[in-house]
Amino acid sequence: MVDLKAASDFLSLLDGDSFTFQTFTDNKEAKKKIKKFDPLGTTVTGTFDEHKDLLESLSKKGAGVFVQINAGKGRGKKYIDGIRAVFIDLDNPDTSDASLQSVRKYMPRASIFVESSKGKYHLYWKVKDCPLDLFSSFQRSLAIKFFSDISMSNLDRVMRIPGFPHQKKEPQNVRVIMSSEHVYSVQELKDLASNAPNLTPTGVDTPKVSITTDVFGMDLPDSHVSVSEFKDGSRTNQAVAEIGYLISQGFSASEVRAKIESINENSKLPLTDTELNTEVFGCIDKWVDEREAEKKSLEDLGTIPTPPKAGVVPQPPIDKPSMEPPSPPDSTPEEGHTLGKWIDRFRFVEVGSRVIDTTKNGIHAESSLADFKNKYANVFINSQAKLHNRWFQYPGRKDVRDTIYYPTAEKEIIYQGETMWNIYTPSEVNPVSKCDPAKIRIFLDHIKFMFPGKPQQEIILKWLAMTVRHPEIKIPWAPLLISKQGVGKGFIYKTLELLVGAHNCAMILPDRFDNQFNGFMERQVICIDEMKNNGRQNYADKMKSYISETTAEINKKGVGEVTREVFGNFIIFTNHADAAFIEDGDRRFWVYKIAANKHRPEYYSDLWKWLREEPQAVNHLLRFLMDIDLTNYDHATVPIATEAKLEMVEHAKSALELEVIDAIANRDGLFAADLIGYTTFKDYVEMREGNITKAVEGRLRHLWGKLFVPLPNAKSGITPNDDVTKIRQRVRCFRNFEHWSVQPLESLKYELTRSIQMATGAQTILPANLKDVSGDKDAKPSSS
Repeated sequence: MVDLKAASDFLSLLDGDSFTFQTFTDNKEAKKKIKKFDPLGTTVTGTFDEHKDLLESLSKKGAGVFVQINAGKGRGKKYIDGIRAVFIDLDNPDTSDASLQSVRKYMPRASIFVESSKGKYHLYWKVKDCPLDLFSSFQRSLAIKFFSDISMSNLDRVMRIPGFPHQKKEPQNVRVIMSSEHVYSVQELKDLASNAPNLTPTGVDTPKVSITTDVFGMDLPDSHVSVSEFKDGSRTNQAVAEIGYLISQGFSASEVRAKIESINENSKLPLTDTELNTEVFGCIDKWVDEREAEKKSLEDLGTIPTPPKAGVVPQPPIDKPSMEPPSPPDSTPEEGHTLGKWIDRFRFVEVGSRVIDTTKNGIHAESSLADFKNKYANVFINSQAKLHNRWFQYPGRKDVRDTIYYPTAEKEIIYQGETMWNIYTPSEVNPVSKCDPAKIRIFLDHIKFMFPGKPQQEIILKWLAMTVRHPEIKIPWAPLLISKQGVGKGFIYKTLELLVGAHNCAMILPDRFDNQFNGFMERQVICIDEMKNNGRQNYADKMKSYISETTAEINKKGVGEVTREVFGNFIIFTNHADAAFIEDGDRRFWVYKIAANKHRPEYYSDLWKWLREEPQAVNHLLRFLMDIDLTNYDHATVPIATEAKLEMVEHAKSALELEVIDAIANRDGLFAADLIGYTTFKDYVEMREGNITKAVEGRLRHLWGKLFVPLPNAKSGITPNDDVTKIRQRVRCFRNFEHWSVQPLESLKYELTRSIQMATGAQTILPANLKDVSGDKDAKPSSS
């Protein structure tokens, strides 16, 4: 019954390489026979691959196999150095369904959901920021909220590993029912859990609570035994436990004070009167405050508490929430709205704990749960229940897994098996049935002003038409427009905003590529304004990837990173002829230099007046773009290179690149040979650039890939002759590739050696059988 793959998959979900594993004799009857040492008990730390054979062997002999959930170098609290997850253990089949119902109602989807045996479950929420000193109290809080095992609070807690059977009685499979990659913040989980009432199914014992616990609800151990004296070392804790127990039995404040004073008098080291009063009345005040808060919570929920069954020991003098879901809210109009309308208006997004306002478009529809609460803090339902509480706790609330930007009119779509909320909203602009040329004359005149040639006009107009008409198709190249300041490039973008909707557009500055967050990729049109070349290769590579790739890692603040399809078409504005890092053969940019000078002020006043005030101007322009013939339009191929693009390519070449190109052409030094090793080239670059900084390293790798060609017969690298270090170098070719790609390894080795000798000024001596190799045998050693 052991499934090692299932075990490995579970551990991978916990995101760790090294774990601490522990085994025990699992069967109850077998445990009774253990006199001193458990023959199946062991603790090991390391990777699963290192210990899986041992764990499998012990499991087959009857051991339960467990893993320490939190990260550490060994078993024990003192070894724990990181919190991987918070979790609950629903170990009572009689109450687990009720607990799961409450968890589903108040908490986000668990990162890992495990069935440990029939009717028993483990739920894990992976966390990224849980302090060690917060873990135990938060675990106890979750246990009380959801009626789970309260003992799951120690830092070094071990849990069963799916894939290894549960063998207390008849063996049962331990399996992962569901998992996700989402990682939560502790504050996010605390905020959500705080909305949940303490779960106490009628007729079932309350969970055992440690006397040092301080969570929602007083410390009320179900197995409490009254003491006759307070023993030294934990007097206050004992007093608090006794006070809590007496309050739970319905004793008045004066009765509690008298009973505690009686116990205190019998103690060898009694509490002072001040300490006694502080504990007694402090606990009572706390109990009253919390019961009032719980009562208010019940009123907000509209829940009618269920009275206890006959014969059941009474609970504390404030009723607990019943397990029945709250009845639907009163639909009578109050203050101009009903909860029913709010239910239709909002969606709860599980990933990132966000709220969608369906009356808004694009990213403007999203807000965090905290922002939602703040925004509607003063909105009440029926003048008493806060909107955000009633909405969040209402069982008919509408949830989605995540948001997605997908050009379709549908709002709720199924993507990879999950229900998503589509933040794409089509434009509200509709085309007229027939375009009136007079209505769009100003726009077309401006296009002619910036693009005097008809071929260039056709390129930009077809790009606009394709972008507007087909939001579901990504154009893998971007117009890059160069002009003097104030010529009118921005007018094109503002026109696009009106055509496709401002919520589907984003204007960014180049420094956004330095930011880890890139939510702007979820747009139909992305304009990069004031583009400049900062000389950083990674910056240029990221921009090129965004322009051409149809998928991207989307990282939105507070949400996390996901891989999504992207549809945004880029357009780039700049005042600089060297704005972008473009290489020979580039397929991502159509570079056009606008020669026009800035027009008179009245010209631009008329432009903006037409765009903002002319009735149906945009509707006529949309019809014009809809009528452009795109039958033979190849949107995937960048138009032919312009003079401006060729100039930008030359600007992109660094002084180092130009020097290497010149050295190759003149067969200077190490470039007299036809092959070059990476280590040798790195030394060459370091000699000219100084220390290999991160920026220099980027240029080095870029030139290595751009100027030199890999050899199929030297994939494993070559160690040069006379190299005492015996370091194997990666080798590439920059001349006579057809010859060197079929030569034996020995020939390649001597050519690489010759390259190094020429670089250092050493004499090149070749064996007789290699005299016919290609290369300039008369080249002189480098003098540089």
